[in-house]
Amino acid sequence: MSVTAAPLVPPSASTSAPDARTDSWSPWSRCTWLASAHLLLDLPVGMLWGTLVVALLASSIGLMPLALLGVPLLVVTLAGSLLAARAEHARTRMLLGAAPVAPVPLPRTATGWLRLLADGRAWLSCLYAVVLLPLGIVNATVTFTGWAVVAAGLTSQVWAWLLPTRAVTVGTWVVDGEPAVIATTALAVLLAIAMPRAVRLLAAVDRWLVRTLLR
Repeated sequence: MSVTAAPLVPPSASTSAPDARTDSWSPWSRCTWLASAHLLLDLPVGMLWGTLVVALLASSIGLMPLALLGVPLLVVTLAGSLLAARAEHARTRMLLGAAPVAPVPLPRTATGWLRLLADGRAWLSCLYAVVLLPLGIVNATVTFTGWAVVAAGLTSQVWAWLLPTRAVTVGTWVVDGEPAVIATTALAVLLAIAMPRAVRLLAAVDRWLVRTLLR
């Protein structure tokens, strides 16, 4: 009698990541908060990666007339962007549930390193870094400001008594006293309902950029 062993199926790399198609985008859902974390991280990642790419590309171009000293620096910049693209794929896969992508192998020969100058994927990774620089500022600002206002509004009943006045002014409309606190809480509830949709939209833009530029 023979016994056939069942094939081992490796666990999916995305089991711990949100799935935009099946997960619920609510203020308390795991999907929303993982996407919010990704959008907040766009700021430091974009500032670091984008600033380095812009500075190194400018230095490479400036050093070209000096006996082509800019060529080695340009090659290093392209190779570094490919490495950074691997980390960006991992971040997007972990926090946004993006499909895994095979990393671009780095060259092993001198000729291979020079071929990076004509590698479209390396140049696209540099373009992604430049785009992420302003986009990260927008994503992080909207996400942080939105959730901060929600948190402040929902807890207004706790800290409102510390303010010298409880008046809320919107144009010529003024609400004072306890109704102002209630109105603040109600507006925070409405914003909490809207924030997951805003986060989902911004996260979809991030996923599209990664899928388009970091191929």
